[in-house]
Amino acid sequence: MQQLISRIWKDPEPVAPSDELIRLTGSRLAAELLCRRGYSQTADAEKFLFPERYIPASPFELPGMAEAVDCLTRAGRNGEPICVWGDFDVDGQTSTTILVSALRRLGARVSHFIPVRARHSHGVHMEPLRDLAAAGVKVLLTCDTGISAAAEVEWARSQGMKVVITDHHELPAVLPVAEAVVNPRFLPPGHPLDSLPGCGVAYLLAQALLPAHAAEDLLDLVALGLVADAAELRGEARYLLQRGLAALRSTQRAGLVQLFLRGGINQSAINEETISFTLAPRLNALGRLEDAAGVVDFFTATSASQAAFFAERLEGLNIRRVQAVRQILLSAEEMIQRSPGLLDLPVLVLANPAWESGVLGIVAARLVERYHRPAILFRESDGMAAGSARSVRGIHITQAISAHSDMLFRFGGHPMAAGISMPADRIPEFRQALAYTLRSLPGGIPQNTLQLDAEMPIAEISIETARSLEVLSPFGVGNPAPVFLSRDLRVRSIKPLGREKEHTLYILEDRDGKVYEVVRWHSMGQDSPDFQFDLAYTPRMSSYRGEVKLQLEWVDIRPVPQQGVVSRRPALDVEDWRDRDVLSARVVAAGEPAAQIWCEPPDASGYADRGSLLQAGTLFIAFNPPGPAEIAVALRAANPRRVVLMPVAPVDDSPQTFILQLKAAVKPYLAPGKPPVSVDGLAARLGHTAATVNTGLLFLEACGLIARTIAGEGLVTLSLPASSMVALERKAQLEVNLRRLLKETAMFRRNFARTSADQLKVDYFTR
Repeated sequence: MQQLISRIWKDPEPVAPSDELIRLTGSRLAAELLCRRGYSQTADAEKFLFPERYIPASPFELPGMAEAVDCLTRAGRNGEPICVWGDFDVDGQTSTTILVSALRRLGARVSHFIPVRARHSHGVHMEPLRDLAAAGVKVLLTCDTGISAAAEVEWARSQGMKVVITDHHELPAVLPVAEAVVNPRFLPPGHPLDSLPGCGVAYLLAQALLPAHAAEDLLDLVALGLVADAAELRGEARYLLQRGLAALRSTQRAGLVQLFLRGGINQSAINEETISFTLAPRLNALGRLEDAAGVVDFFTATSASQAAFFAERLEGLNIRRVQAVRQILLSAEEMIQRSPGLLDLPVLVLANPAWESGVLGIVAARLVERYHRPAILFRESDGMAAGSARSVRGIHITQAISAHSDMLFRFGGHPMAAGISMPADRIPEFRQALAYTLRSLPGGIPQNTLQLDAEMPIAEISIETARSLEVLSPFGVGNPAPVFLSRDLRVRSIKPLGREKEHTLYILEDRDGKVYEVVRWHSMGQDSPDFQFDLAYTPRMSSYRGEVKLQLEWVDIRPVPQQGVVSRRPALDVEDWRDRDVLSARVVAAGEPAAQIWCEPPDASGYADRGSLLQAGTLFIAFNPPGPAEIAVALRAANPRRVVLMPVAPVDDSPQTFILQLKAAVKPYLAPGKPPVSVDGLAARLGHTAATVNTGLLFLEACGLIARTIAGEGLVTLSLPASSMVALERKAQLEVNLRRLLKETAMFRRNFARTSADQLKVDYFTR
């Protein structure tokens, strides 16, 4: 069964909402939730709940807005060609459409350009920029991108272009010098505009360019971008989403109407979940798998037939997207199953040349949900690796990545997501370096916590309860959907849901034998619990295909302790002797009773490798281990109460040294009639991972130095080859893989050596 990731459930703090707040929300439960979210004062609660009570900020509170309006207004008046440079995700698509629409209403000469993900990736790039300059573009207006394009902007201005940047991503060390740079990251934290994504910035620019209320019919697009980009829903972002959802429910936009028809969407009941699960995936599939440039015409189409053709194309691409996500997710889970030590690191970094690059961000987000740690997935091609990162709350992934910019070609993003490209052979080194950076965060790795809102057995939940909580919507980042606790449940049966069976409908049974249906989204590849558990769940109002009903959504489970589930044992006592004299430390360790000394390769009498360790009260570690999985093996074998870190000498993990050691280790097994050798045993004797040793054996075979035959699980029979023919192409690829694995091991050893005992205790000696 898939590993159950330990998660700390936090009970709700007791609160006493005022009678006025209860009246305002319509229920005590909703009022309590509102108080816990920081809105206990009536005036603040009214602004949060009701958009008509919220006072929106002026667009000109965004730094650079006045300069942007001046530049674009003059360009429109003078008939200068303007090109809106957007991005291919939903935030970029909607931002581009908003600005193109606003500039058309000004009578400006406007075109647009959206990069193709497979050809350009995110950002502003020189090749298409040169094409725009050659075509006579005089003003470049970016949206949802451009803040990191200092060199490209400098070139564009050298060609006589004026440049206006609108973006929301992290501010780089070197900002572009342009006519205007508009980005909410310039604002102080807590400002009502500081959480706007690209579409929000674009909408405020449209408001500033157009007469009063003339941009309000663009709010339906703003809602799409806000939800798709997972904007933090507070201040202006929440206000715009509230108004944008209302606009979506009545929009006459031909393209969206066609999407509603194909998705079986009840337009009058659209909410943030409709966008997340139905609309955004279809629109994102366009940019992830093909060219998103046509989306502006789709959003602005007035012909139902034209819009229907494009919507049908989106439907087909969405099917491709779902299939690609399924394949990559299964592949990633297989990697984790084969190398469970990956979960001992605070970040998942995975790579595969066969993966579809356009959906890596989706799969990374799913892995973040499952394993509660940042995840970065790469597609390797021609020595390059391009990837997408997703993070957890409390870890600014773009800042963490920036600490290793010397390894990278390009990167950029915001706290929760980033795009990145780098040499493929540096991925193992990058994985270990990033893990070290995350472990060194001032506040440490954020706890994997789940905030509960109330204990409410499923038997007590009703459609009226769910409806009463809708006053707190829309839900999302910064305002999560309510999570309730129901105890002592068991799975009776399951049923796959979705075109690609990517979701699961669980039939759960409580202690009284009553049964309930609970939906578990994105649960493909995850086994069902075969033990009694407590369930954290969210009640929702569902209106799929026009039928309004109560829907319960699976959030998390925890085993019921009395069912015999072994709890996480406390951390071991860890002592640090690494600053002691080597000889004296070894003498003391050798004389200590009920102790084992782990060293690979064993270099003294009484020392043992991971395969020879016996039960011991104390485990002395007299070398820097090759990886987290090997530490776990040693702990299981010795089962100690105390760990002591010994002084050690550096290890040469170069390919040349490793191959010499491996050749010497396998030489005794090459004679005829010799028994099979264990790959794990060889790895233990050499002090390396089994993956490295197995790759090394394949490399020796490709060099014509040995012949190998699989003799069983983890066993190989070795012999001298019949010929010394070298498989050049295979040898080259195996050499690349071997170098990568050895770099990964070397980086782990270095990080282990320089990490404090207290942090090692947290990372590796708590099981």
